[in-house]
Amino acid sequence: MDAPTISPERERQRLVLEAELEATGRVPCRTGSVVSRAIWTSDEAIDQQNAAERCGPCPLLAACRTYGLAWPAELGVYGGLTETGRRGGQRRTPASSARRRRRRTTPLMRVPEGPKACTRCGEMKAPGEFRRDARKSDGRRPSCRACDNLARRGLAA
Repeated sequence: MDAPTISPERERQRLVLEAELEATGRVPCRTGSVVSRAIWTSDEAIDQQNAAERCGPCPLLAACRTYGLAWPAELGVYGGLTETGRRGGQRRTPASSARRRRRRTTPLMRVPEGPKACTRCGEMKAPGEFRRDARKSDGRRPSCRACDNLARRGLAA
């Protein structure tokens, strides 16, 4: 098999970025042990997200991001963007990433065990007889499915 060829323009941009990295000195992706630097090229999404967040204070953030967006198939995190982010054109800041992660990890509501009273017919029914509604404190609508269906048809009192 032939080794993949790298275009002269891509190689030139890579060398410029490498020179800037060497001249700048301490940048997050080149600081620390080999193990801590491995997150910038990890296949794991959580590692890549952590690396992207660590790019925030880097003085070469813009130059690195420009390189990453020019060559989206390049493996790893560039300029605070993960591989997926660069390929999809998503430009997220570390702050917005943190907000998204908090939203994802919000605990789900706990549906109470035992029967619940329907607000329309007054009958006690199992929680499964009520449609889900994330806005309600117990995660279920106040009226049962049967009453909701009648109301939709205009047959409810």
